[in-house]
Amino acid sequence: MRIVTLTSDFGTRDYYAGYMRGILLSHVPNVILADITHDIDHFDIVQAAFVLKSAYRSYPPGTVHLILVHHRLGSQDVLCVEREGQFFIAPDSGILTLMFEDLETTVRLSNAESRSWQIQMAQAVAGIANAQPISSLGNEVRDFERKIHLKAVITQAYIKGAAIYIDGYENIVFNITKELFEQVQKGRAFELYYKRHDPVTEIHEHYHQVPVGEVTCIFNYAGYLELGINMGKAASLLGFKIDDIIQIHFAD
Repeated sequence: MRIVTLTSDFGTRDYYAGYMRGILLSHVPNVILADITHDIDHFDIVQAAFVLKSAYRSYPPGTVHLILVHHRLGSQDVLCVEREGQFFIAPDSGILTLMFEDLETTVRLSNAESRSWQIQMAQAVAGIANAQPISSLGNEVRDFERKIHLKAVITQAYIKGAAIYIDGYENIVFNITKELFEQVQKGRAFELYYKRHDPVTEIHEHYHQVPVGEVTCIFNYAGYLELGINMGKAASLLGFKIDDIIQIHFAD
């Protein structure tokens, strides 16, 4: 049975998420619908890309991920791409290029004149569920919207990163992966500077490894560097916002 996930900025107060679920079940009854989140900030494709990119690898091969963020869907093409054995259907807003840097070719499922994007998405899911190749669902294109993902700045001596996400606990996530950190660190001691506070000099596996109220860093489930406070709201207490900078200096 095919799994279909939904990531949207619909929220849970209105009928929009329920309406989309109904359209899907009407066209593809034998699917399992899984909500990743409906609480993406309105129109925030950068946040949506990060959330789905952090979650999709936990799903089995063959899963279809619908991205329902950015409310120009009625006047945008809908795209589909296959990556790592999973399928991603999204508006042509640049969100797919934020998730996959090597995206060169994708399939356009609709045209700008279409007003029934919900049904077109559902029909695409039905095609994938019936084992149709995505090339049969539309036309392959290269002229789609592209966005540039903010990358960390690295040298042999330091990494400069930026806050890209603040979660519901107010932990701050940066655009520094564990792989990148270890590549530059090479086993050296380090000092992580943020705002005007004392530097962090150790990365823990869990927040509870430090006393309640103490600041620390971990690498989260998605492999990104995260700054938080054990049982506290780091973003508010430390004055962090999206795009704020940290710098990690490594010993000579």
